[in-house]
Amino acid sequence: MRILSIQSSVAYGYAGNSAATFPLQRLGHEVWAVNTVHFSNHTGYGSFRGIVFEPAVVADVIRGIADRGVLGSADVVLTGYQGSPGVADVVLDAVARVKAANPRAVYCCDPVMGDLGKGMFVLPELPELIRTRVVPAADVVTPNAFELAYLAGTGGDPEVAVPADVRTVEGVLAAVDRVRAMGPRTVLVTSLDDAWTIAPVPGGSHGAGDTGEFFGLTAGGGRSAHAEDPDSAGNDGDDDVLGSARTRASTQTLTPATTRTADAHGTIGMIAVDDSGAYQVRTPRLPLLANGAGDVTAALFVAHLLEDGIERALAATASSVYGILAETIRRATSEQRARGGKPGAAGTDVEIALVEAQEAIAHPRCEFEVTRLR
Repeated sequence: MRILSIQSSVAYGYAGNSAATFPLQRLGHEVWAVNTVHFSNHTGYGSFRGIVFEPAVVADVIRGIADRGVLGSADVVLTGYQGSPGVADVVLDAVARVKAANPRAVYCCDPVMGDLGKGMFVLPELPELIRTRVVPAADVVTPNAFELAYLAGTGGDPEVAVPADVRTVEGVLAAVDRVRAMGPRTVLVTSLDDAWTIAPVPGGSHGAGDTGEFFGLTAGGGRSAHAEDPDSAGNDGDDDVLGSARTRASTQTLTPATTRTADAHGTIGMIAVDDSGAYQVRTPRLPLLANGAGDVTAALFVAHLLEDGIERALAATASSVYGILAETIRRATSEQRARGGKPGAAGTDVEIALVEAQEAIAHPRCEFEVTRLR
């Protein structure tokens, strides 16, 4: 699969193309990374250096790819944070050019605009442009729950809170239906935590947790399906990786109830919807604020979607992202112990262990149960 990925990039750590490219390559896909910015590190550190490329520069790089005669052979156009209206125009032009040459090509848009507790964090003119022009041009969109509420036009003040009618499974599905009516065939909603939206999970428990993209840990292989909490996990966790549908014959199928971390931190879920139906996966949470996890999620989901369909894509994506973040927690905990510190929640200065956890991308060994909602 050939993927044209138009996103931000960083020299140190993982965000945008720097987070999305390696997982896609590890799955065997070719990635043409077009960078919209190049920073020293992601902005979560509070300071950074680098450059924001003018839209004309981004367009020129894409034009150069077209000069090689290969732009029309792209199977996917993937975009994340767009930065400015000018870059959005460049993206839409690139999508149109790719689809003119290859009508079967898919445009996957991660409509990065804001998040619960943060509000909108892009230029004021971008959210409406994304809602009225970019999303209608997309085949797949991957909003978090906050962004879904805005895209669906559910009312309320998105800078303050998400409207109450999106805080139920039925409300989320109704909002997804409104977004799908705008153009996208497939919608993946991320960051649905217990306090936000709860759907029935067989045998599961639903404790309220902090907001944010927190993920959990499970164990695979021949060991118990109960995972150790990060504070008590040993350093022999190489076999404790999450799995996906790709190795279903040798995997365990897990629910959040099969892991002790669900009791400690609650669960978090994703809902995916297309013409075939609506599906949900819920996983335990770990106290890790993970920059770049959303970029990895969007990249893996669209890649698996085109190869395996929506239900398998949801299972594989959740399993792989879980494995990456579980490895990140293990390594952060080990480093804290080595420094003589008390293990605890990992902050925003912890980079995801993307390379170290690459087996969780390509060959995860367990998968969480996907439930059909309708």
